Amino acid sequence: MELDVDNYSRDVASLDHTIVNPTADPVLVPLGSRLYFDLDQNPVFGTLTLAPFTSRVVVDNGLAEVTFADGFESGTTSAWSAVTP
Repeated sequence: MELDVDNYSRDVASLDHTIVNPTADPVLVPLGSRLYFDLDQNPVFGTLTLAPFTSRVVVDNGLAEVTFADGFESGTTSAWSAVTP
């Protein structure tokens, strides 16, 4: 099952979200292009999987940076990407 992060989150402050799975099944919560951090400062991005009847608090850190598989931002070998895999 897939949940929308906006429908299953509870805003604590403007950047904090408590994402809740109120169902008896594991769910996938797509996080879109946003980068979040959990309370242990671990990055959370892409898709978040929540076990049944669990929740997770995350803090929105803005848009996730794009990472290029070859390490080059420009598509050529002239400049390294700011973020590497």
